[in-house]
Amino acid sequence: GKIFNPECEALTDHLANGRPVLGVHAALACFLDGVDAVGATPMNATCPLIRQVFGAHFLNHPPPQDGTVKMHREAGDFWRAKDMLGCIPDTFTHHDEFFNFSCNPVAEFGVTPLASVDESTYTGGTMGEQHPIVWCREYGDKNAKIFYCGLGHFSSEYTATGEKKFVAQFLRAGLKYLTGQ
Repeated sequence: GKIFNPECEALTDHLANGRPVLGVHAALACFLDGVDAVGATPMNATCPLIRQVFGAHFLNHPPPQDGTVKMHREAGDFWRAKDMLGCIPDTFTHHDEFFNFSCNPVAEFGVTPLASVDESTYTGGTMGEQHPIVWCREYGDKNAKIFYCGLGHFSSEYTATGEKKFVAQFLRAGLKYLTGQ
């Protein structure tokens, strides 16, 4: 964590050239100042780049449990298409470790929320009424496309054997967004 220097990293050049970045689940847990395999201890960032790019950094998370995820249909027609996120129900129950973030990326960085977690449906949330869990944004002078999905702690979500396969659909849609398809 502390040895990371954003001025010397390929990611900085990648973004400066307007290239896209996909963040999945623990991507926002990079470059932290502690070790906590359980995820309960709040940790601080050792480098500002993750927060600058994605709009937030991982803070901590409660144990995996069921919670309700709500889609944000106001994100636009592009996201409502059936081959994007239109095939996901407006709300659904999901079992995951729902990350708490260092800040609200919607309020502080203007990210476009695509889905959020209803904190009244599980214990351990600290984000309040607006808890985005999937979002997108453009970053930098060349508007590099950024997509983040905070869901997906369990491998079954990626092998398409999960009960609902919604995480895989979020990632398919995110990749289409990032590649301009």
